[in-house]
Amino acid sequence: MRQLNLHSTMKIRGQKRRMRALKRWASSFEGHFPLPDAAGNNWYTKLPIHEGMVDGPRVRYGIRRAVIGELLDVCESLRRAKLPAYAQSRVVACVILPDIFSASIDIFYSEDAFTTFVTRPGISGEWEGQSWTPLPASRSLQSEWHLPTNLPERGYHVEIHEVCNDEEYHYSGEIWLVGDVG
Repeated sequence: MRQLNLHSTMKIRGQKRRMRALKRWASSFEGHFPLPDAAGNNWYTKLPIHEGMVDGPRVRYGIRRAVIGELLDVCESLRRAKLPAYAQSRVVACVILPDIFSASIDIFYSEDAFTTFVTRPGISGEWEGQSWTPLPASRSLQSEWHLPTNLPERGYHVEIHEVCNDEEYHYSGEIWLVGDVG
């Protein structure tokens, strides 16, 4: 169950129990491939975890690393479970740093959907005020976080600048797409 952390300075209790629940969630995808809905929309899921487990001042590196590892395990399980009719679909883990709570697993059933998701010019249209700049090929999420997987990946520096109701919002971070990104 996803929960926001309203008391960010408090340590989250029951971390071992929560990590066991996350492992059970990840293993539930073994041999299962979600099908598109009637409209053919893409499928996605978020981490079912308390925000304080992965984001905040008291979060340990080891827990964040384990959560990212479980997310990549789900991606790998879904890639293996692809049905022949959906061989062209892309299964991608979107790891957002430093806000790991926003990470997700996405399945793009068409190449156009994936291309639209990745190319964000930041000039006009749906992605106005948002730009993704590719990170150097020498960088790797899996090696920087010492993860045992060896999945294809692409990293982007994300800049978001929006003005809503006369309030400015600026965000800067990284997003790593891991899985069927080649």
